[in-house]
Amino acid sequence: MIYMNDLVGFTSGFSETCTSSHKYFEKAKYLLFQMLSIDEEKFDEEINQSCEIITDIRAMKKIAKQCSLHICKAILSFIQNRDQMEVVENVAKQFLLYKNRNMADVELLRSKLGKKNLEMGSKLTEDEYKKLCEEGFAIPNDYLGPFFVYEIVTSVLYTYGKRMFYLPGSSKHNEARYFCVYLYIAHLLPTFLCCNQAGEKTNLAKDQR
Repeated sequence: MIYMNDLVGFTSGFSETCTSSHKYFEKAKYLLFQMLSIDEEKFDEEINQSCEIITDIRAMKKIAKQCSLHICKAILSFIQNRDQMEVVENVAKQFLLYKNRNMADVELLRSKLGKKNLEMGSKLTEDEYKKLCEEGFAIPNDYLGPFFVYEIVTSVLYTYGKRMFYLPGSSKHNEARYFCVYLYIAHLLPTFLCCNQAGEKTNLAKDQR
């Protein structure tokens, strides 16, 4: 539901229904924060209060960094819960195996798997997936769950923050700053997720086991 609301919000922004796209973005963020057990109202209140005193980009990045660390901790807590991750891993695996192929996908798979009879729309078999993993062209099964979580969190927060560019001219500066903070959060998350608190590179996919 998180992914679908984010996708519908994104695509509706290109049509005459763009005035209602914000509803889907808000729903996607709401569901995302619920999944991560983050108090959305409190989180947004802190951002809004900070936007009142932002004076420059450096101050905005500092706020985004604090918020990013909070979200990172929530993500790590989530992926360390095996019951939750089993569900996510299954969804990620099904998404990977049953995703509809376009012609670019078909050509890539033909070259990597050495098969000439692949067609658009066909699913990937377990054996094909394993071969791609062995060749380093696919994410191994043990990493699918965590990477799926990282990607959906970053994607939702990024598209949510992009609303800054579609605000009406009458919008207040603080509203634009609010969405800009979310853009910075989405930008910072991948870096923070690859480092531990000491700033050293770590394997978070393995840390969840």
